[in-house]
Amino acid sequence: MATTVAHGLMGIAVYCAAREYFPALKQLPLSPKILILVAIAANIPDFDIVVSFLLLGDHKLLHGVGSHSFLFAMLVAVMVFWRGRTQQWPYSFSIVAFLMVSSHVVVDWLTGPKLGLYSSHGSAFLWPLIETPISAPVTIFKGVNHNDLLPDALYIALWELVIIAPIVILISLFIKKLNH
Repeated sequence: MATTVAHGLMGIAVYCAAREYFPALKQLPLSPKILILVAIAANIPDFDIVVSFLLLGDHKLLHGVGSHSFLFAMLVAVMVFWRGRTQQWPYSFSIVAFLMVSSHVVVDWLTGPKLGLYSSHGSAFLWPLIETPISAPVTIFKGVNHNDLLPDALYIALWELVIIAPIVILISLFIKKLNH
């Protein structure tokens, strides 16, 4: 799967784009604290690694199944909506939560062993309806070997920065231009 860098940057890109469509989000400052929280939120599906390790002693057994589905993204959105009712948060927070977790699902769907016009590893994004991973016809992100993280993961994270950082910058510039 992709690194936390890719997931965090895509979460930030989704959040920046969503700020333009949901006026309630503009109440929140575009501060480093908010962006860090957004990047962490976009990585929520990968917490299955910790749960898998703690419950089963192997970090890979639960990874990439239920928590990497659109159903899970919907459950996170429902939890944000439910919590937001007591805090009087705008409903748009739950929509953005769904989009951030969904961005994680899509990035992992586009992750594979070799970049280019090669099938991806696939993702079980339609779980529990379809439990088998569905592959994308193209690989945009190179997957990390969880058995041997260094130095491979550092190179992969650098590639993700090269691919995604310009997208985040362009979205931010576009939003800034719309606001002026």
